[in-house]
Order: sequence, then C-alpha cells, then structure tokens
Amino acid sequence: MSGTGGLTKVGGGAFTLTGASTYSGPTNVNAGILNVNGSLASTVFVNSGATLMGTGTIGGLCRERRHLRAWQFARHDDDCR
Repeated sequence: MSGTGGLTKVGGGAFTLTGASTYSGPTNVNAGILNVNGSLASTVFVNSGATLMGTGTIGGLCRERRHLRAWQFARHDDDCR
C-alpha cells in the first residue's frame, strides 16, 4: 500500500499486511489483530483490546495506556500525538 492516507483496523478477526507499505498516514488498530509480515513505514497506534503481531518491521509503536488514556511511544512520546 502507498499514498498519503492511513489505515484503521476495526472489528474482530485478523488483517495481514505483506510487502512494503509506504503510506504516510497513521495506522490505527482499534480492534482485532493486525499482522505486519512485511515493512510498514508509519507509526502503529494500538488501542486497548487490539493486537499487533507479525514478523515484519514498523516505523514506530504507540500503545494506549489504559489507566491514563494517553499514548506511550516505544522510543519517543512526542511521536504519539
């Protein structure tokens, strides 16, 4: 996938990305499972109850801290806004 848009995973079940995904918008995992088995240039936001899996690489990872309802980034909190 490529372009300026993003991707939002909703609903139960799994969705798998393979190959190089170079789109520039955010990736939101709101429910279910997102499998990344290729490369993903964007930062992935994982909400409570959702799961990120796979053998690929991502541009960054943010997860919702349930008790604070804020984003925490694996490297830099500034990238989770």
